[in-house]
Order: sequence, then structure tokens, then C-alpha cells
Amino acid sequence: MTIKVHSVDHDDVIKSAYAVGCTTYNFALKEFIPLIDRFDEQRKKQNAKFYARLREDIVKGCIMPPITLAFVSKSNSNNGSIKDINNFVNDNVSKGYILDGLQRLNTLLSSSKDAGFDGSRNLYVNIIITEKYDFLLYRMITLNNGQKPMTPRHQIEILTKNLLDFTSFENIVIQTEKETEESLVHGSFKLADISAAYTAFLTNNVNNDNNKIIDEKMNEILVGRVMSNDLSSSKSEFSDILSLVDKFSIDKSAKKWL
Repeated sequence: MTIKVHSVDHDDVIKSAYAVGCTTYNFALKEFIPLIDRFDEQRKKQNAKFYARLREDIVKGCIMPPITLAFVSKSNSNNGSIKDINNFVNDNVSKGYILDGLQRLNTLLSSSKDAGFDGSRNLYVNIIITEKYDFLLYRMITLNNGQKPMTPRHQIEILTKNLLDFTSFENIVIQTEKETEESLVHGSFKLADISAAYTAFLTNNVNNDNNKIIDEKMNEILVGRVMSNDLSSSKSEFSDILSLVDKFSIDKSAKKWL
């Protein structure tokens, strides 16, 4: 069994192909579970008791809410036939990201170990193929901002680290705090600062660190700013900004200022 795409549409906000498909629990266990670990950091697995009922219901035969699977591919983001999207998705499953449904997949994995589990049952999948990582982040926030375990700021930090190719820059090095402790590269940029810059880019606002605002309210404001900033009309990506920083950094005084 593979993923069978039933319909294809277009999301005009994030300029993405949107498809609805179906697969099986067994396929999801084999192909989707490994995608959970594509991020070095990820939303913490919630207490099993919160999903105990879903675990029991899966074994009893419930229809589990759809998983959202996403890809970044400019050439495939402008729709295409059902056959073309179907082929692309199945050929590139290992390159996908789980935008919504991490906890459900963890619960499915737990359910698969219970007596009576039927791996041949259907699992429905929403599929997003977008042209830019920025749009992927935007949709991720709109899907997950109501879930307390993972804040929008945390999502931005994760995607900054995992979706942007830092190796393509010639004049700058970006390191995590852990990496600086192990082997500090003189003149390197902190990942935390790059994440803060990404937040400023997404919200079109540099004033996102007011300590007088409590964290919960701050997260609400960040979500509002990201949603109110019309990313779809932007001709630039955050990687373009980093490329410009890399270009300027060939000059030592400019790099020091940056």
C-alpha cells in the first residue's frame, strides 16, 4: 500500500498544492514514524494518559483524524494532475515533514503493539506541497498555535535550524549553543540570534522581545503578527537575507557589525 491521492486543490495563501489522500496504518508506521525524528528538537511527547482513549479507540476501529504531510518543492507547488501529485508524494515520502499529527502518530505506534490492532485500516492524509520554507512555517504555526506544548517561538527555532541550509554560506558560520561549547568558531553567529532574526522577518517587526509581556501573551502576539504579515506577497525568502549577510561578511568590519 502507498498513499493514494484522491483530489488536488491549491492554497492561494501559501501558494501551495493541497491534496487529500489515503493510506493505511501499516504504511504510516513504516514511512511516517521516521519523519518524526527529522527535527533534532521536536515537540515533547505528551503524557500517554492524554491519548489513552485514542489508543483504545484505534484498536476498536475508529477513524483517526488526518495527518498533515508537507513537502517543499517549487516545481510541484503549482498543482498538477492527481497522477503527478500522487507519484511525487510516494517518490518523496522520506523527504516530507509532519506538520500536524505527531502525537497521533506516537499514539498509533503505541496502539500497534496492542492485541486486536488492524494495520490495514485507512489513515487519511492532508498533503501540502509549498514552494518556500517560510510558507511551511506559516502553515505549521496556524495548525499548531493552539497547542500549549510547542510555542510558535519554539517552532521558529526548530525550523530555522533544520530547514535552512547553513552550509551554503562562504563567509559566515552559524552555531548552536551546544556547538559553541564543544568547538567555538571565532566570529560565528549564534543560532538563537538567527532564529530571532527569522521571527522578525516572519512578523515584519523587530520588537518581539519585550520582557514586560508574559510569555503566553507574547506567543499570541507573535502568532497574530505572523498571520497579519502577508508572506504570500513577499518576493524574498529568509534565506535570501542570510545570503546577503554572507555577502557582506566578506568585509571584516561589516561582519563584526552584523
